[in-house]
Amino acid sequence: MDNILYLNNTVRECGVYQVGKRISKVLNKSTKFNFIYAELNNEADFRRLINLHQPKSLLFNYQHEVMPWLSRGLIQEFNYLKLTNMSHAYLTPGSEFNQFSYYISFDTGAKNDFVNVSNIWVLGRFLHDYTGEHSINKLPTFGTSGFPRNMKNHPYLVKRVNAEYDNAVIRLHLPFGHYTDHNEARQVIEACKREVTKPGIDLQIDTEFFEDDYKVIEFLAGNDLNIYAYVPYALGCGTASSLDLALSARRPIAVSYTNWFRHVRDLSPSIIIENNSLQTLLDNGTTALEPLYKEWTEENCLKNFEDIFEKILNYPPTKLERIQEKKRIGQIPPSELMAAMTSDV
Repeated sequence: MDNILYLNNTVRECGVYQVGKRISKVLNKSTKFNFIYAELNNEADFRRLINLHQPKSLLFNYQHEVMPWLSRGLIQEFNYLKLTNMSHAYLTPGSEFNQFSYYISFDTGAKNDFVNVSNIWVLGRFLHDYTGEHSINKLPTFGTSGFPRNMKNHPYLVKRVNAEYDNAVIRLHLPFGHYTDHNEARQVIEACKREVTKPGIDLQIDTEFFEDDYKVIEFLAGNDLNIYAYVPYALGCGTASSLDLALSARRPIAVSYTNWFRHVRDLSPSIIIENNSLQTLLDNGTTALEPLYKEWTEENCLKNFEDIFEKILNYPPTKLERIQEKKRIGQIPPSELMAAMTSDV
């Protein structure tokens, strides 16, 4: 089987890392390609891994903040290896997203934007097949999970529960992320506490980081309704990966009408928190989510990646890929290479 080197960063308290690690466990089951997963944080290890594994293609779980060592020059140097990026932001063809040869996005809310773009594939999210317990709670129980930041609007969740119920439990799993401002995180938690004004509202906050997805899913499965009420944001944001584990828990979900959730905000019946009472969202159950459970499976995720790399490896090399390969084996002078890099390739 052909080797495909799949590269992730090393910071575990990071949403980008967690998505990358999650996908690696799926790709490890491939019978068509040998996906070799590696975590790294420097150029020297990057070169060493390529020399060691001699891959036919490279797959990056890249975002600039988590892989600052991956320069444009380094990407151009290894372009002959058919570089693919698993993107976490909204892709804008023709602008800054032209460094890699190919892109994989999970932004199904913007899928129609890329129908005629040949080097971008938009896939559904990957959900775990959770078969654990779902708590039967004595009181209505609401919750969420994610790194605490102002844009995630966690105090609003508490405010809504406090306003609509006299007796309820609120369970917040709010670990501090590596890239999170910890002062901001502490302020968010204190703001959540201030929103409780009724003695019958039991607010529980857990800040322990769970590296194991299943621990987070078990936590979310213990809530009757999981709420993600992020603030409005421009189109340039990605889609929030924190929702993947809540969907995996197979519990009702409420989200705000923001671009962070453009991949689920138009479901029916509506799961938009601004347009519904919490009781309505509870009563609707998981009806709106059932199609996602069937579509966003491990089997479909793996098949999609295998289909994509079958296409990529069978594509004829681009002009720059041909030039880089000639340079690598010493058949092209550096001056010709630089001229090619500044031309239309």
